[in-house]
Amino acid sequence: MSDTNSIESTDAVGAVPPTQDASAGTVAVEAEDVARDYEVDGIVKNHVIASMAVGVVPVPIFDLVAVVGIQIRMMAKISELYDVPFSDDAARKIVISLIGGAVPVGVGASAASLLKSVPGLGSMTGAAGVILVGGATTYATGRLYAEHLASGGTVATLKGPAVKARFKELLAQGKTFAKSLRKNEKDASEPAPAPAADTTPA
Repeated sequence: MSDTNSIESTDAVGAVPPTQDASAGTVAVEAEDVARDYEVDGIVKNHVIASMAVGVVPVPIFDLVAVVGIQIRMMAKISELYDVPFSDDAARKIVISLIGGAVPVGVGASAASLLKSVPGLGSMTGAAGVILVGGATTYATGRLYAEHLASGGTVATLKGPAVKARFKELLAQGKTFAKSLRKNEKDASEPAPAPAADTTPA
């Protein structure tokens, strides 16, 4: 009898309550989500920078085509991160639809790109416009797609009025993000001020 009681007592002490198992599983999932969000941030930022970089290419329309291609590659990387099937054709249609749906942005991007064909100031204005628009739309597309996949969606289901409304919200954030990156780049490229001359009498 004592041996049986001893075994039962040992099992009771060594067993892990179901609530602890569930808690540990929740923590593991949360840690995985945080790590994946961190990777998404890096993917989006890198592709925003790439989209802004093509804005300085002095060839009308090329920049817009390049930005679309960059966004498709970004979506492919995010799909891989979430282990979700991906289609280049479907992604291309989504990117064009999203940018076209935000009419003021789409028109602004086209006009800015065409301004590159104007010599002098026109070219500079066009590049500046496409740099910001390209960066903002890439940011919005990346964040929107990541949110969609995180909620269980796929590239085929990223459509509808709610999706376009959310894209416009993220676009405002994207403009701020792109301007911040551009400012940081300018600040980094400016030479450091020369040290003040020593006026202390010898």
